Amino acid sequence: MEELMRVLIVEDNEDDAILLLRHLKKSGFDITHRIVQTREAMEKLLDGEPWDIIISDYNMPSFDGLAALKLVTDKGLDIPFIVISGAIGEESAVELLHAGAADFIKKGNWARLVPAIRRELREARHRRERAQAREDKFEAEARYTALFENAVEGIFQSTPDGRFLAVNPAMARILGYTEPETVMAEFTNINEQLYTNPHRREELMRQLQEHGSVAGFEAQVFRRDNSIIWISIHARAVFTKDGAIEYMEGMFEDITTRKNAEDMLYQNAFYDQLTGLPNRALLTDRLRRVLEGAKRQPDTKYALLFLDLDQFKNVNDSLGHQAGDELLLAVGNKLKKCLRAMDTVARFGGDEFALLLEDLQDYKMALKVTRRIQSELTTPQIIQNREVYSSASIGIVLGTKPFESADAVLRAADVAMYQAKRQGRNRFKVFNHRMGRKAARQLELETSLRQAINHEQFEVHYQPIIEVISSRIVGVEALVRWRRPEVGLVLPRDFIPLCEETGLINFLGHWVLVTACAQTKVWQSIPNHKDLFVCVNISGTQIQQPGLVEQVQWAFEDAELDPNLLKLEITESVLMSNAQKAVNMLAKLKTLGVCLAIDDFGTGYSSLAYLNRFPVDTLKIDRSFVSRMGHDDDDKIVQAVISLAETMGMDAVAEGVEQLDQLEKLTAMHCAFAQGFYFSRPLPPSELELFLKHGLPAHPTTSD
Repeated sequence: MEELMRVLIVEDNEDDAILLLRHLKKSGFDITHRIVQTREAMEKLLDGEPWDIIISDYNMPSFDGLAALKLVTDKGLDIPFIVISGAIGEESAVELLHAGAADFIKKGNWARLVPAIRRELREARHRRERAQAREDKFEAEARYTALFENAVEGIFQSTPDGRFLAVNPAMARILGYTEPETVMAEFTNINEQLYTNPHRREELMRQLQEHGSVAGFEAQVFRRDNSIIWISIHARAVFTKDGAIEYMEGMFEDITTRKNAEDMLYQNAFYDQLTGLPNRALLTDRLRRVLEGAKRQPDTKYALLFLDLDQFKNVNDSLGHQAGDELLLAVGNKLKKCLRAMDTVARFGGDEFALLLEDLQDYKMALKVTRRIQSELTTPQIIQNREVYSSASIGIVLGTKPFESADAVLRAADVAMYQAKRQGRNRFKVFNHRMGRKAARQLELETSLRQAINHEQFEVHYQPIIEVISSRIVGVEALVRWRRPEVGLVLPRDFIPLCEETGLINFLGHWVLVTACAQTKVWQSIPNHKDLFVCVNISGTQIQQPGLVEQVQWAFEDAELDPNLLKLEITESVLMSNAQKAVNMLAKLKTLGVCLAIDDFGTGYSSLAYLNRFPVDTLKIDRSFVSRMGHDDDDKIVQAVISLAETMGMDAVAEGVEQLDQLEKLTAMHCAFAQGFYFSRPLPPSELELFLKHGLPAHPTTSD
């Protein structure tokens, strides 16, 4: 989005003024401007119109920059004043600063000018805000009564012993009362009568005593009809001379809708939709914590069991998918019966499960659990009035030797499980480090990847991003492909994870970024596509690199691409793995002027409270939610994300649109943008260019 700016230019060289305006517009400013050369003209404009900033040449024949600056200060105007000059001496520069100039910059130094303008606009805004705050302070008492009575948020005063001193109408409504007086009369012990857990108010009082104020303190409370809601309290304590709390006052907000949305996102991110068991993400997180604990306490004993149901496909094929789902539910329940409360059973998808056994007394316990599982699974399960027998191939990893990562443990368990499966049904195999077949294949793949980089076997394909309301291509997502000799086109899921493990992703990601910026700049010369934007994925490994900001800046500057038309996509799980570090990195990237998007939103569980701290422009709705549209819960999730994006001033992009009915639902939900096979598969540049020139086909298909 372009930044609006009213600029008054004091300049006697028309070419210099035009060059200045062109660069400001290229840097993302939507400009209203006037150019003056004389004192009289400038004075007339200062008296007649408001200005955000003044940019003045220093040396002019009849009216120089210092005189222009004095005119502004004499009028008592608070307008940032930046002087530009081909050459300026140190004494003149000091004189300008003492006279009130915000900055002085040599002509042509655009790299300094644009940040200086943004800085001065920001500081001027802050000065105005502070001035307004001072004015508001004087008016506060006169407005307090009206604010208290008419506020949307609940406002209260209460005593430490649990009585309300004051309650406004909004708070009464939140608690289910019609009159504030009734609330104050009925509540004689807030701890017991209001809070579902009285200890929460005790904790609130403790924090107030210690810090003097609290912000965003969350708790569950009863309404008058005994229903329960979530509330957020912002409050401060008023102390006696002895340091005791005399009373507390603050605001009281109903956040039940937000908490429900967070619970829904958490459930989808960490739990399997069918069985309700933890999913791969949650088990991996718990396994990671176990490994970290094992590093601190080498005597820690744990085990991971990876389980694949034998001949599960036969059940699906003979009895149908509903029967298969019933069997998976039954197996999940049986596995839970075999474990202790501290252990974790997770469904990995399909017919695969994993079990994490923690704090084992000895490793024989893992084998006992395995045999108990085998015994449970051989007991027939009644599915659709038929006895169904199940068994499983189980791979076991014992924590006898250190592993580098949770993924390494999972790979080892997977290797052991396939060894067991090859030996026949209902078998288990304990992993040992001689099981090197898969490791050898990984090494071969890594070698091929390094050769692919040297031999330039990678290429970038682009998938169109469509504005839903107009069906117009407004952007593209850059997606890397590996054209492997004797194999053909390899998709990212088959090589990106290994690139991240080996560090090759840093080179590959930078190459994709540079290539995508250059290609997008070329396409912007096509009629009606001068504002075409490009989305580039940034991996978790890349975002940890200290040189990422410089790489991004170099990529768009080398391509002469407007940074506002470059959108960096980071997955939700990467952001939340180290949220504070992510906030800092995104803030640095944002200063470049690029746009930021959260990819796969809804799968990584970002706290909505934390989401507000990310300087994000776009939420991309994960394709898993779009593909399940038509089920009420999934429709609600998609609608919730679209509404959330709108509320937070972000765009929403639906990924994985493959069917007309999905597009129609998204249109009804007012989703701004969409992409997927319904419109087009990812295409090489030459094919996508035809779409940009001639438009999408009248009847898109879902074929790849």
